[in-house]
Amino acid sequence: MILVPVLGGAYVWLPKTYIRLWYAYAKTTAEKEAWRVAEESGIDLVVVNPSFVVGPLLAPKPTSTLQFILDTVKGLKGEYSNLTIGFVHIDDVIAAHILAMEESKASGRLICSSSVAHWSEIIDMLRAKYPSYPFEDK
Repeated sequence: MILVPVLGGAYVWLPKTYIRLWYAYAKTTAEKEAWRVAEESGIDLVVVNPSFVVGPLLAPKPTSTLQFILDTVKGLKGEYSNLTIGFVHIDDVIAAHILAMEESKASGRLICSSSVAHWSEIIDMLRAKYPSYPFEDK
């Protein structure tokens, strides 16, 4: 459980799984608002939407993406997700933003993704590289 602020200065306890939903909701709401403001102001907006971003960190704490991977690597999740997911390196996300800014033909929503893999494939790859970690087996 995590304590989350709500309107009016109050707080509510929510399961950590809700946080991922709120994060997605916040990103969607922010993009919709950006499109609204761009249309009202006549601004040429281009949005880069990366998939699961991986790569070196700038911040002292792991991102939510890295924390998810670390929890899986450490065996803290109980099992890995039965999902196939897209990944993109942060350097490619940076290049996509620069291209979107500099290329006059760029428009709309750009999906930025590179490799696609099932979590079992990702675990196998990481297990081969880091055999001492207690990876999820299912």
